[in-house]
Amino acid sequence: MNTQKKNTTLHFASAYGHEGIAKLFLNEFSAEEENYKKMIEYVIKEDELKRTALHLASVNGHERIVKLLLKTFREEDKEKLIDYVMKENKFKATSLHLASLFGHDKIVNSLLNVFGKDKNDKLIEYLMKENQAKYTALRLALQAEHENIVNLLSQKFNNANNENILCDLKQTQLFRKQNTTNQNNRQVITNAMNKNILRDLQQLTKMFNRQSTTQQNESILWSIFVFRAGKKPLKEIILSFLFIDYDSKIHIIEDDPNFKKRKRNTTESDELHYLQNEASVSFSNFYTNFV
Repeated sequence: MNTQKKNTTLHFASAYGHEGIAKLFLNEFSAEEENYKKMIEYVIKEDELKRTALHLASVNGHERIVKLLLKTFREEDKEKLIDYVMKENKFKATSLHLASLFGHDKIVNSLLNVFGKDKNDKLIEYLMKENQAKYTALRLALQAEHENIVNLLSQKFNNANNENILCDLKQTQLFRKQNTTNQNNRQVITNAMNKNILRDLQQLTKMFNRQSTTQQNESILWSIFVFRAGKKPLKEIILSFLFIDYDSKIHIIEDDPNFKKRKRNTTESDELHYLQNEASVSFSNFYTNFV
């Protein structure tokens, strides 16, 4: 039943505290999906001043009707419920503004409890909303000297804000932990690849050492890899990619089974690791296909 001014029977029942009438009209909608949608549309209807039934029940202190209206929304429609609670009237006042101004602390609590811990951002937004006069619900409660509501609003705001800060800190710590893990994983992979490359270089050196002097002299690859007149041998160039502080007197590839490979310098940057890997893989593919 709608009047010319868009007031529904639910508006009147909510304004005057007729819980039985409100229940009667809401019970007219069955649990079927289509009827449930119609019920939600009915509950969120606004009058000529953009007031919902929730505004009217909140301003007049009808706690049981407020709870009844909030319970009409299913759990999966949590977002719709939050949007409903955050609705503003013509003067940009929410139900929270009205309940805070007139000292209805239980209604204030019911409205705030709509927001779960996963909706802290929305809760903070709700608490910070200003009416047409630029007053928040907290400022209205302060001016009206409703101490309980002032304490409740302040506590809710602080808790939500602190939880957001804690969540940000946890995410930062998690990111750092993941970043450290990723760096460690890259280091392990890099070390394993370089170990394989050093092993391949050693095997290639052994192959050349088994050749006769004539075979070595006739091998272009040997002259590039082991002996380059007036230039650094290719194997030393490769080692200089693998080790940041390469010294040809220290890093010698030989066929001694007790030969110990030096450890990588752990202070190298990730970019250097990437370049080293690229160069190492390219060389590995080169000599495998050429020899």
